[in-house]
Amino acid sequence: MARALRRVLRRTSCRAQPTVVDVEVQEPPAEAPVAFEESADAAGVVAAILERLEEQQGVPVRNQVMEYVPDPKRSPLASCGIPQLEAGGESACSLLVNSFLTNGTDPHHADIAAATLLLMLGGLDEANNLTTSHALPTPTTYGGQPKLNSRAYAEACYCQAIVHRMEGEQLGKFGAGFSRSDFWISNTFSKRDLAIFPALREAAEALAKNCSDAKSAMRAMGTSWEPRKFNRLCADAMMFEDPELLAFCKAVQGKELRLLFDHCVNTKGRKLPPKVEPAKQQKKADTAPLAFRSNGQPTYRLNDGREMPQCGFGTYRITPRQPTQSAVSMALQAGYQMIDTAQCYENEADVGQAIAESNISRDSIFITSKVWMDNYQYSTALESGRQSAQKAGLGYLDLLLLHAPGERMIEAYDAILELQELGITRSVGVANFGIPHLEALRAAGRPPPAVNQIEMHPVIYLQRDELVEYCRRHGILVQAYGSLCSGEAKALGHPALQSVAQSRSVTPTQVLLRWGLDRGFGVIPKSMSRERMELNKEIFHFNLTEDEMRSLEVNMWSSIGSLGVYWNPVEGAAVQSEDASGHPHLVKASGPRW
Repeated sequence: MARALRRVLRRTSCRAQPTVVDVEVQEPPAEAPVAFEESADAAGVVAAILERLEEQQGVPVRNQVMEYVPDPKRSPLASCGIPQLEAGGESACSLLVNSFLTNGTDPHHADIAAATLLLMLGGLDEANNLTTSHALPTPTTYGGQPKLNSRAYAEACYCQAIVHRMEGEQLGKFGAGFSRSDFWISNTFSKRDLAIFPALREAAEALAKNCSDAKSAMRAMGTSWEPRKFNRLCADAMMFEDPELLAFCKAVQGKELRLLFDHCVNTKGRKLPPKVEPAKQQKKADTAPLAFRSNGQPTYRLNDGREMPQCGFGTYRITPRQPTQSAVSMALQAGYQMIDTAQCYENEADVGQAIAESNISRDSIFITSKVWMDNYQYSTALESGRQSAQKAGLGYLDLLLLHAPGERMIEAYDAILELQELGITRSVGVANFGIPHLEALRAAGRPPPAVNQIEMHPVIYLQRDELVEYCRRHGILVQAYGSLCSGEAKALGHPALQSVAQSRSVTPTQVLLRWGLDRGFGVIPKSMSRERMELNKEIFHFNLTEDEMRSLEVNMWSSIGSLGVYWNPVEGAAVQSEDASGHPHLVKASGPRW
């Protein structure tokens, strides 16, 4: 374990003193303490603490069954000799997560690995913060939101379930903690098992040999691992204060954490491309054609004079690597010329690979990507934008957006404007910006974005008509995502939509896409089916009347209200309104004026 953690965790400059932690939180044992060199790193200290606690039988979690210690200063986390960990909170989370990221752990698993390690060191609050941000349908602090129904999402939910179970054990509350744990389990594992479940089942079988109640519980589970049944077993052990059953639950819970930790740590992420060589990239950008060749497809003219296809193909929530390459290849064969990707989708390279294999000329393809909010510092945004272009392998991007409002968004906007000046991206824009965020750019003297990509469909249109009008007034094209209402039955089966589709002899999805075009929006539908891809493009042979569009907007909004599916930073996101003098990065602010 020590060697594994030394490989995984990043070295820090802190000087750690010898530390011994006892699992029962009593006086230190008489045996010799763990010896560290004066310059010992965080990995060595944490590894030694875990080894010592394992030698004393069981996992070093102060929040284990019936072992709640009210004094957090005596927990392993608070006495490990590493200042950043002892401080707890964000500093402890950052130290561990960044350590895993530095050593190649997949970003979606680095949070979970840190959370499980924090639990093993008694950091329940810190682990709860990490898993809450990861499992809920919002972007995470570190790795970006995992795709719903992906293994990373399931593992984050399972870690959240463990946190809440331990919360119930810690406080002796059989209701709140355990019911929340059951929620995360039932929400995620009705049709999916985790990779750790077979090994966890085997370990539990071995640990149950000396406890008749535990053996009965294992028989009741059948041949698989049933997290909800284990939750109930932990609650029963606490309620009846059965020492044998408590010991079994404690040991299984410890094994559960170790298996999840080992699995997440060893899930490696995709390597970033080699550091961009600006001079080489600049040469490719300078020799690339400036104009997009539409080949007769309908386009919009952006406020910077360039053209963009009205209908493109979206890649959000398509699994990276082969699934993305296959989907994009099919879309290109179906005639799509615009592909939408993003840094946090983790599929920019796959999009570029599919385009390269298609043999379609570069000037006949329009590529959009987005800078993620973690990269909003000027230099980071500049480098990440360069890397996005390099990952795609196409010399330049056609459109680069800021993914959402956030801190330092003005200097991040400066960075993509600089990339536009260099030719690394042809156009710049934003996504999920509301009127206050666009006004902040205007007040800072920046040119308006060419595009604002937001959730847009008939259900939400009347809630955002002021934003739409603002964008039109300032020459900003609204590009809609979520045009197909995420396939929600309550939307696709809505009587108003069905009526228009039947009268036009088209599908409900075609009506929704045509509605977007007739309202002047760009659309980027996604599908994994070649047949549906082609149907989604066949939307230029008819138009909707104003009455039909109004009927969709009024009736679908009044009966549905909100889909509640998409992340919505437009409402209530922080506004950064610093004056341009606070960000002296951009020298030329060329482009259209407000």
